[in-house]
Amino acid sequence: MPEILVQYSTSPAFASQMIRRLTHSQFSHVDFILTQEMADLIHIEGGLLGASGVDKKINDPGGVRVRPFNAWPYLGEPKVARVQCSLDTLKLTLAAALTQRGKPFDRSALWGFLSDQYYVKSQRDWRADGAWFCSELVIWACERGGLFHPKILAVTKNRVTPNDSLLILNPYMSIENILEFCPV
Repeated sequence: MPEILVQYSTSPAFASQMIRRLTHSQFSHVDFILTQEMADLIHIEGGLLGASGVDKKINDPGGVRVRPFNAWPYLGEPKVARVQCSLDTLKLTLAAALTQRGKPFDRSALWGFLSDQYYVKSQRDWRADGAWFCSELVIWACERGGLFHPKILAVTKNRVTPNDSLLILNPYMSIENILEFCPV
């Protein structure tokens, strides 16, 4: 069965530490993994597809783009959610994410972590596609790709954290894969 591969990681960067602290998570970053096989399906190079802030240490201009594997120094081994889906859903999800290449990193998501409020019309909409935070891009692309119906979330909030995205993807993962994320 085809799988959308989503990598969960964290780095030693100060921003990474803050995201982990504010979101009560062991992870601060989320990327789609584009294996060579997947990349061939959609005619691009393999790598990590996601949104991140500027990182001058590795000459990363930030925003949504495909980065090389192991783009950052990691704190601990990244974990991979293997999201089971149809081949059409896999293609449509990655195609949706790729339409966002070049868009900037959404710094307002960081303020969303601080507010921790329910969504109200006047607040930040995490689905707005002008700029992206990593986990929001992944969930938005999965919605667009048909993994689940848009706006299926029972409690809509003004942000989606890396932990939130993992919880949302849990029903599409095997029990063995879910257990890989559990503390020993």
